[in-house]
Amino acid sequence: MLRFFSFLFLIVTVTSGAWAGDPLPWANPWDVGMDYEFVNKAYAEVAKSVGAGAAPGAVGLVIKDGYIVARRAIGNMQTHLIRRDSDDDLEYVPFSDRMLEETIFDLASITKMVSTTTAIMMLVEQGKIGLDDPVVKHIPTFGARAKDKVTVRHLLTHSSGLPSWFPFYQLYIDREDVYRAIDEDIALASPPGEKRNYSDLGFILLGRLVETASGRRLDRFAEDNIFKPLGMNDTGYLPRIQERLRTAPTEYDPMRDQVLKGIVHDENTQVMGGVSGHAGLFSTVNDMAIFAQMLLNRGEWKGMRILKEATIQTMLTPQLPGK
Repeated sequence: MLRFFSFLFLIVTVTSGAWAGDPLPWANPWDVGMDYEFVNKAYAEVAKSVGAGAAPGAVGLVIKDGYIVARRAIGNMQTHLIRRDSDDDLEYVPFSDRMLEETIFDLASITKMVSTTTAIMMLVEQGKIGLDDPVVKHIPTFGARAKDKVTVRHLLTHSSGLPSWFPFYQLYIDREDVYRAIDEDIALASPPGEKRNYSDLGFILLGRLVETASGRRLDRFAEDNIFKPLGMNDTGYLPRIQERLRTAPTEYDPMRDQVLKGIVHDENTQVMGGVSGHAGLFSTVNDMAIFAQMLLNRGEWKGMRILKEATIQTMLTPQLPGK
């Protein structure tokens, strides 16, 4: 596939602090001990990269001590649409939608942290999942092909031994097929806990664990337990039609002859109906600032406790010796 848009958002977070407003109050850089020239230089570098073609546009947000110091939209949502002409060839067509501060982006693998890891740690707090539980305790069918020693902690730390990636979208038609393939067809590439190997498959499995332990699909669990309580109103899977209007496109998909705008870019997530533990989440810089500040506040946001302080500390603690 030919990708013609990639996004960049910048969040600089330093320490937690008091605030009021939505999502955070504003402050001048010098009021929170920042060099305004450094802030301007950072945005100048982003603008330079956009001008050089690294991406059609970007939205950047800087926060410090619980305050927004800067937020800027640069460039456009996309530079070209691609269509087929009368001879059935691809051609570039100039197109421009100005980038907005409230533009919604496909978060891709940031889904792993914001949605899946947070949901798993909530279920750990509730006693429904243990970090050192073998995955087969919750998903007995996963034990095939000597995968019975893989634990939840292994999945979270990318040390399960599962392969990084597999083209499920080329072979299967829905999420149940993907789950069955991971259970029955995928073997470990290395012993559990031996080495770190970034794995989409591990987080697909974690998303499934959320569903098994909570009895709810991942997108609905995350919406009710993470996004709504935090006021992250522009964050979620499967954007509605009105939300797609301000969503940045990701690429032209030749298989469907359309530009993906508000439709998840990741092909394996597409075949899973747009909801997966490894990709599929959409959001804005404002909502990501809320999430980042919640983490800096050790799990709390505006009086709403999302995760315990001890849980945040666990998430910040290296889990693999020597890694």
